[in-house]
Amino acid sequence: MRQAQSPSMEKARSAIEGFSLIEILLASALLIIVASTLVIAYIVGQESLVSAGRRAQAIFLAEEGLEASRNIRDSNFSDLTVGAHGVASSSNQWVFSGSQDTTNMFTRQVIVSSIDGNRKIASSTVTWQQTPSRTGTVSLGTRFTNWPFAKKGLAPSLFGTLDLTNANSGHDTADAISVATAGNYVYLGRARNPSSEFFVINVTDPASPTISGQLALNGNPNDIAISGSYAYIASDDNAGELTVVDVSTPSSPTIAATFDLTAANSGNANTDALSVTIRDATYLYLTRSNSGGKEFYVFNISTPTAPSLISSIDLAGDIDESVAAGNYAYLSSTDNTSEFQLIDVTTVTSPTLAASLDLDQGDTAADGLSIAVGASTVYLGRNGSTGGPEFYIIDVTTPATPSITSSMDIGTHVLKSIDYSSSWQLVFFANTNPANDDYDSVDVSIPGTPTLLTSLNLDGSPSKLIYSSSLDKVFIASGSDTQELQVVAP
Repeated sequence: MRQAQSPSMEKARSAIEGFSLIEILLASALLIIVASTLVIAYIVGQESLVSAGRRAQAIFLAEEGLEASRNIRDSNFSDLTVGAHGVASSSNQWVFSGSQDTTNMFTRQVIVSSIDGNRKIASSTVTWQQTPSRTGTVSLGTRFTNWPFAKKGLAPSLFGTLDLTNANSGHDTADAISVATAGNYVYLGRARNPSSEFFVINVTDPASPTISGQLALNGNPNDIAISGSYAYIASDDNAGELTVVDVSTPSSPTIAATFDLTAANSGNANTDALSVTIRDATYLYLTRSNSGGKEFYVFNISTPTAPSLISSIDLAGDIDESVAAGNYAYLSSTDNTSEFQLIDVTTVTSPTLAASLDLDQGDTAADGLSIAVGASTVYLGRNGSTGGPEFYIIDVTTPATPSITSSMDIGTHVLKSIDYSSSWQLVFFANTNPANDDYDSVDVSIPGTPTLLTSLNLDGSPSKLIYSSSLDKVFIASGSDTQELQVVAP
């Protein structure tokens, strides 16, 4: 006979059964939580791994963008152009291509900005779609310097020479007195002699210049300017102060035209022409020494074989050199109260003296001899003096009110000729005193504090120099009897 369970025992069994159900529910919930956590952790881990991998790829691409920019800089600093670029490989060389480039899911853009003429900043940014709702970005940057600039001017060297001998020119002692350059040719003027005064010289290989052609003139070619297929010469020939030479066939230059400045059209028939400069291939400015007539002339050369005199103006002093820039002509003068003169030629039929400066620091009698023009800046060289500056930097941002930015005393140098390189921010001097310091270079990257870098002793005394940016060489017309043309690697 089964005994009936007591109420207390039944209550205890029910409690035990109820507790087991709760445990099962709690255990199941915990299992779900743990499993979910593990799944989430796995998913997050996988995403983090993918994200890290993609970020590493993006960093690599950004670094590659900067390295490509560096290679472009090393090849040619001017190719490191300001703007937004993509990069690509062409003939095993990095080049900029388009405004961005894409590799798989990554988009890269290199942005170049300018600090100054020889320093630029590059940033390389890579973007990608990290998740449907999130974009990844990596950006790296650096600064690039035109590294040859740091070396330019510190170690100039004589790169090549040309000897005008009896055999190749008919005379061997006349000094070279003027020089111009265009493309792979140098045009050299030599003092009057029984043979040739004008030479066309091939400098395709600047280390080994060769004579292409030559021509006898009727006077000293004091200055030469090239425009198109013609050479324009400022001459001391009193019947042809402006001489035009056709150089379209380098092997056989020919006189295309001459213009005689007479007493009737200039006020003096016997004054030497000293300098010539071209404006926009249409107008030519000719200057002369001071002797009662006009010193500054404007010619129309739209027909090179028939130059026509448009206008002239009476100035003070010998106008040794002139440079055309925009609507202005900048002049160096021997006048001791206006060594720098600025002519407004906006209206070519009526040029006017717009401004002048008395460069009287330390020496009121030192003549203005040479001039070159940069961006809103004029560089002027004076005659050597004791205790006074020979080199001036003049601000012409507002041409009508020029002002002296700085000056430099470099001993007793006679700065017979100067030229300027905008790429290197250097001014080059042809110095005729002292004899062991014929060529100098000056860093003008900071106009307020120009720095004399170095000098080079050359054979003979230099008369004129000119810098060719395409060949990166300075060509010097020299008084040397064995090196009438000197080529300097700056």
